[in-house]
Amino acid sequence: MARKTDRAQRRLIALKAQMRVGEHCAEITIANVSATGLLARADSPPTVGTQVEILRRGTRIAGEVVWTAGRRFGVRAHEEIDLAALLGESGIGANLSQAESRPSAQTGWWHWRRK
Repeated sequence: MARKTDRAQRRLIALKAQMRVGEHCAEITIANVSATGLLARADSPPTVGTQVEILRRGTRIAGEVVWTAGRRFGVRAHEEIDLAALLGESGIGANLSQAESRPSAQTGWWHWRRK
């Protein structure tokens, strides 16, 4: 079976967020995200066709639930998701040059080594 090639590239993550359905809010975990949608987990996921709003640190994603499976569900975003804004403060969106500028285990964790 051939894979679809028109799917947007996903980023595997584990970010806590709030989901609003009407006046009801619930905590969710975003498990993966792309520019067009996301996969999330919730104790009580919304049903297919439900309009939801995902909120995380000033980032707002409005979309429609397109599938559910147990506690997992998929949301198709109404507008392109700004991945940099969503992932920026978590450190997940850090590029390689930022990661390289962090202290290494040899120099940054000196207090854990015995003298």
